Amino acid sequence: MDNKIIDLITTFATMNKAAVINYLEFLKYAENYAYNNNLPDIIHQIRDQKLEIIPTLMQWEYKGYCTLFRKEGNVDSILIHSIIEDMIRVLYAQIENYAELPFPDEAYFGVTMPERMVSALEVRADFVNFLETIDSYKTPIIKLTFPNGIRPLLVTRDVVKTRLIECALLKLGRYLQYKMNSGYIHSRLETVLTGSLEQGSKVIVVRIGKPEAYQYL
Repeated sequence: MDNKIIDLITTFATMNKAAVINYLEFLKYAENYAYNNNLPDIIHQIRDQKLEIIPTLMQWEYKGYCTLFRKEGNVDSILIHSIIEDMIRVLYAQIENYAELPFPDEAYFGVTMPERMVSALEVRADFVNFLETIDSYKTPIIKLTFPNGIRPLLVTRDVVKTRLIECALLKLGRYLQYKMNSGYIHSRLETVLTGSLEQGSKVIVVRIGKPEAYQYL
């Protein structure tokens, strides 16, 4: 596997702040970079009908580092797994400071996540069990789906452990501070929570919406 090509791909993606890059645009960038830095081996690969790069990309895909999207049998774009994971982590860090920001989903990235890197979980049926068995999941990204047409969200496994619940509570608190519609929020929580979690949802809503009443608890 040609590490120079891989390095160029990740550099190009980072420069464009994108986890999905257009293949032809990357080739143009790589060719200009190779000429400017006198890299004849890369120039040769690109000149040779652009075919010598494909085996490197296929090896990278096989190892689980990327996904190649094809159009009419030809590589059209490249999804770089590590970059999209890092972007999800950054988005959750931003939500901690700006709770108005939406949770990330596939539409945000403009891509359908490949099955090999995402596990879909229905919150009402699977989430509690998932928290107990999170380390057994092999995919780096979890897609949480909700009932009643609520938009799914994407989260990395490590963020579930460190930031997901905190971000959800921050969003809930911000909404209640501005809207003060605790009845509506409670009814929405009832659609996704079950058992003891559901029973406690009203207390959670009131406490978050009126934190000054609990400042001495």
